[in-house]
Amino acid sequence: MVAIATLSRSPYCQTVHSYNAIKLTNLTYAELKEIIEGTSQALLPDAYYAAVQAAKDFCQSDCLHNEEVVARLQESGFEESDIAHLIHLVTVSVFVSNFTRIMNLPIEEGIEAHVDKSEQKFFCF
Repeated sequence: MVAIATLSRSPYCQTVHSYNAIKLTNLTYAELKEIIEGTSQALLPDAYYAAVQAAKDFCQSDCLHNEEVVARLQESGFEESDIAHLIHLVTVSVFVSNFTRIMNLPIEEGIEAHVDKSEQKFFCF
């Protein structure tokens, strides 16, 4: 969700999802960003990296059923139903992220905004 929010440039969704991911996993912001960018050295299952990359690919694609992306997911152990579920999640998430960006939803008080301090902006790829 953080990758999709980042790609759709939704500050609200990016902040909420990164805040929750950091809180739930004990990752740092930098570690989360590395996972999304594909530069992480963390020992995560291949399926995690494949899912994040697929979500990014689907988010940036004109056609959600990209055979190359589907093949990578299958190689990582995803079943057809898992792939269909991921495509569904990406579709809904892109819609909601775009909606929150267009509506310029304010970030709730108490939720820390995760900003790339070197550029003073939300990170995007």
